[in-house]
Amino acid sequence: MPVPTDFWPQTLVEWTRVSLVPLVFVSAVVAIYQLRRNVLQSRASFLLELESKWDRIAPSRKLAQKMKGSVRAKVFKEHPDKKDAEQEKQLRIGYASYLKDLKDNDPVEFTDLTEYWGFHETLGLMVRKRHIPFRDVYLLYKGPLVEIDRACPEFVKMWQGEAHMPAGLYENMLRLAQRAARRERREVIVAGLKFWR
Repeated sequence: MPVPTDFWPQTLVEWTRVSLVPLVFVSAVVAIYQLRRNVLQSRASFLLELESKWDRIAPSRKLAQKMKGSVRAKVFKEHPDKKDAEQEKQLRIGYASYLKDLKDNDPVEFTDLTEYWGFHETLGLMVRKRHIPFRDVYLLYKGPLVEIDRACPEFVKMWQGEAHMPAGLYENMLRLAQRAARRERREVIVAGLKFWR
């Protein structure tokens, strides 16, 4: 059976049209690949910049560690036999009290601590605007974010109630910390379920 002659392109124009389809498809795939690679490179650069900023706020991080150690020691000493949920509640109250005292009695140290919060506020904004994925931030800063979720919400709520404080103070930091704490709790539950299988 002979092949019909009108099936194959006969002229240069017809051959050009036929060859453009795969060429456009390949070009689109290459462009998407390049765009994706550029996005990943810019995210990596941003994360490296975050790491250098993290190193620059070392004094503020030490203040956060000092606060954590002080509040935990006090709460665990006063409530050694309480269940985890009650100790968690007492930790939140202890952090709020510690931060209020620090703000009232040592404004210089308190200002240094807010630099630490400012770093996490920037992180929260970048995640909220989807400039960097939550997963990357969570893997890098899980511990500090979970501790911020314990330490800051009650105090920041109290602080926002003061006359000169703007609404939405540290909103991005608190949202990010809450999300990280939820993720950590979910991971603990999943790990427990895997253990008992």
